[in-house]
Amino acid sequence: CAKCVDLFLKWTIKQTSDEVLRSKPTHVRSLLLRIYALALHPGSFERLGAALAINSFYRTFREHETL
Repeated sequence: CAKCVDLFLKWTIKQTSDEVLRSKPTHVRSLLLRIYALALHPGSFERLGAALAINSFYRTFREHETL
């Protein structure tokens, strides 16, 4: 599932222009808010899933200049 999150982020970056990503990164913001909510969840499996998802998409997030 973490690979799917990475693919979603790559697809979002590819389908959205840099200007829109700079001004309104709604899809990326929504994704990060959901994953951070899982990271704060009391269940250990939810926190583990959030950590795996962050590790999966971090490289893509870091290498894109507009984000």
